[in-house]
Amino acid sequence: MGEIHAELARRVTERASELYGADPSIAAGLTARARALLGPEAQTSGHPAGGIRAVAADRLVDLGVPALAVRALESHGAAVEALWRR
Repeated sequence: MGEIHAELARRVTERASELYGADPSIAAGLTARARALLGPEAQTSGHPAGGIRAVAADRLVDLGVPALAVRALESHGAAVEALWRR
């Protein structure tokens, strides 16, 4: 299942990247989320693969497309695993 999971993660990340690139308002939403997590002093920058990175003091928030895609996939782990077993 490792190869299947890796391929699914690649596809989810690819599609998320396409959606991110097609909608500039997503960056604003991610910036707002980063500041909500770290505070208004958070310094944000673009993630090389799309999305946002934010830093405040010694804390870092990775809201880059790859990290968000993996988190989304992991949050639906049981449902995704059930698809493999069909």
